[in-house]
Amino acid sequence: MNRQQYNELVTKIERRYEGRPVPLLRKALFYVWFSYGYLALVLIVSVTVLAGLVALVIFKPNYATIKLGLIIGVVFGALFLSIVKGLWVKMSPPDGIPLKKQDAPELFALLDQLREQVAPVKFNSVLVNGDFNAAVVQVPRLGIFGFYRSYLLLGLPLLQTLGTDEFKAVLAHEFAHLSNRDGSSGSWLYRIRRSWEQMISNVAESGGRGSFALRPFVSWFWPRFNAHAFVLSRLQEYRADALGAEFAGTEAMGRALQRIELRGRWLEESVWPDVFRRVNHESAAPGEVFQFLATRSSEEIPADQSSEWLEHAYLRPTDHSDTHPALLDRLRSLDAVPPEIGQGVYKDLPPVGKTAAAELLGGREKDLMESLSKDWQTGMAIPWKARHDEVRKIRSELGPEEEVETAEDAWKWAAAMMDIEDDGAAMPWIERVLGMDPQHVGARFVKGRHLLTQGNADGVSLLEEVMQEDRGLGMEVLGLLHGHYTRTGNVEELKEITRRADNLDEFYEIAERERQGVNKSDTLKPHSLSPDMIRRCAKIFEGEESIAEVHVAGKEVEHMKNVPMHAVSLNLTGSFFKLKSGNADQELVNRVVEALPIEGTFLVFVNHKDQKWLGKRVAEQPGSLIYPVPE
Repeated sequence: MNRQQYNELVTKIERRYEGRPVPLLRKALFYVWFSYGYLALVLIVSVTVLAGLVALVIFKPNYATIKLGLIIGVVFGALFLSIVKGLWVKMSPPDGIPLKKQDAPELFALLDQLREQVAPVKFNSVLVNGDFNAAVVQVPRLGIFGFYRSYLLLGLPLLQTLGTDEFKAVLAHEFAHLSNRDGSSGSWLYRIRRSWEQMISNVAESGGRGSFALRPFVSWFWPRFNAHAFVLSRLQEYRADALGAEFAGTEAMGRALQRIELRGRWLEESVWPDVFRRVNHESAAPGEVFQFLATRSSEEIPADQSSEWLEHAYLRPTDHSDTHPALLDRLRSLDAVPPEIGQGVYKDLPPVGKTAAAELLGGREKDLMESLSKDWQTGMAIPWKARHDEVRKIRSELGPEEEVETAEDAWKWAAAMMDIEDDGAAMPWIERVLGMDPQHVGARFVKGRHLLTQGNADGVSLLEEVMQEDRGLGMEVLGLLHGHYTRTGNVEELKEITRRADNLDEFYEIAERERQGVNKSDTLKPHSLSPDMIRRCAKIFEGEESIAEVHVAGKEVEHMKNVPMHAVSLNLTGSFFKLKSGNADQELVNRVVEALPIEGTFLVFVNHKDQKWLGKRVAEQPGSLIYPVPE
């Protein structure tokens, strides 16, 4: 089921069960119990077959029964192990600094109040972390069968951004996910869905023989169960908002939703980038990062920036990519849409007087900032130093600006500025590239991307042109267009982007299959390697004493013609055949594949035995010999 079909299924379920959550819940539970029944049946069949094979070998031992037992036993044994592995979902407990009642009595008094009024939840641990979020996490001890440990995660940056009444609304929302006040089993289904997501991932990653009976079932079951659970989860988000408003007040819930939307983007697109830009000049990861975040959280966002971001937030439509509805729909459900929105006025909320962190954490706030900053600094020490050294290397390899003469020289500078800074810093160099080479695909792509991030719709046509010329950039282009149409609330274009993405997925799958090998019916052509690339490859072949000659040819492909496919034929010395071990061929091929810098896709093979026909065809192509390098 592709994305378009899945979205259509979700829409159909939404219409069928509108205003009827209980029948929807029953249908979702049907899929859960049906899946358990299927897994139990397959397990029983596997155990029965294995037991029968063992009995057959014991009571009638001969060559035929032993061979049958080995062949069938391996298959059904692998099937049994695949299911057991899939059922035993492993989820690590979340990270964070544990809080005790004596550490923050005001916070724990609030939690007691929420237990009484919203949901009687007992947490195994209350953890403070560095996320801009609050969440309830339940980790199963018995795989998809549950026996959960419950954790309440409180992000310190969120506590330092919201007022106490707003934070109460957010916590009540989280408690509501575990509430059964309407008599449903929604919270149980929510946990089952998370566990099944992990199990589906386990099965999808399994390459064993035992997955043959699981993959078809998973392909049928998961999109149908997930679609029903998705719609139910969406309804539960609205219900959780309503319980948050009931506990803390509608105004507080509405303010919390808007403040989280705006301040979250402020942290992500302005504050954290300022932290990470310091790596360009500082060799050690900075300390006091969370003190810096706390200071910036209280800053007033420039009016033009906050207005633009809020407009994006209010225009964003509710779609099927997230169970959380869009901001406008959430506020509408609470009857809490600010009146000025109707006039197209988007204003930031006034700053809070006293933050939830100051009121609920008391003296622990400073200690928590110090602990989180120290943990962050320790965890970032190695990658920070590595990135700092990488930046220094990039700068050292650029050379003087006045020596930039060609489009490729300017592109090298543009790529460096994008890597070190961002697209904005690279734009002067991008313009220089386009001044020398107006059709440069990479430069046009970056310019189109930058235009869209600046809210300039001219980037759409530029990116569409790039996608027509380089299908390999297709998914990136569609992702950028999806973000643009989401920000501008263009629902029809979003549907079209989804349809195009599905078609492009199929295109990529065909292109990938086309490059999985070379058959006798395929057409070969001369290779497209540059002289510099040939010299670089020759240095690799020189390091392998067993390689006598190397021939390369291209393969004609129908899809993504701009991404070349090459066949690399290794002709070996006579001594290698005499002395080599059984796995020597494959070990040689693996080393060469890992080292070759050839762009696109390439197939490396040893020219002997069943590959001699391919080696002959490759060598027949003009200019195929690349090692030893022809004089």
